[in-house]
Amino acid sequence: MIPGTQSGAPRPEPKGTPSPPENGTSARTEAASNGTQAAGVLSLPNRITLCRIVAAPIFLILVVYGYHRSALFLFILSSLTDALDGFLARTYHQRTRLGRILDPLADKLLLAAAFIVMAMKEMLPAWITIVVVSRDALIVLGALLLFLATGQLANGPSKLGKATTAAQFCLIILVLAFPVPAKQPAFVVQLGWLTAFLTAASGVHYLYHGMRRLNDA
Repeated sequence: MIPGTQSGAPRPEPKGTPSPPENGTSARTEAASNGTQAAGVLSLPNRITLCRIVAAPIFLILVVYGYHRSALFLFILSSLTDALDGFLARTYHQRTRLGRILDPLADKLLLAAAFIVMAMKEMLPAWITIVVVSRDALIVLGALLLFLATGQLANGPSKLGKATTAAQFCLIILVLAFPVPAKQPAFVVQLGWLTAFLTAASGVHYLYHGMRRLNDA
């Protein structure tokens, strides 16, 4: 045994040896590279988004049984929470991978449910609902194919996509405010045509960019 040492004593690490990464560092690094923060899965923004998903069947029940004012209030409240959860996620750095999936899913679920039930109740033309639902189905299918092919999530909504969503929300609010088609003002009908045009245009836009990403993969 070398003098001055004890058996079993730990040897000092040589200078320049990197220390092992702290627990969670790799997760935080991966989250940062994806533009998200390593926040808890059930962060406040995600909880608000889940509440919007739960509100969809309640909204359907209200519209089916003719409680249009209550449905209008619930829909406006859900629209406000859509902006609120995004604001909280950005302000408090609580963006998560789950939130990137749940937020657009909640929007599409509520919008699709609203258009379908209002078409069934003959509150708006069925062809508008067909355009909206077809476009959303196309986007969801494209996002799924992109994830399976590249392992990446789809990009955030474009300016055209945001304008389309805003037009759809406004149309639903106005139709709920004027549920009888014969008594709807002319600007409601005009907004319906504009919404259908924006919906079709944004669907073609997403399809074009999605095909480009798949070809580059």
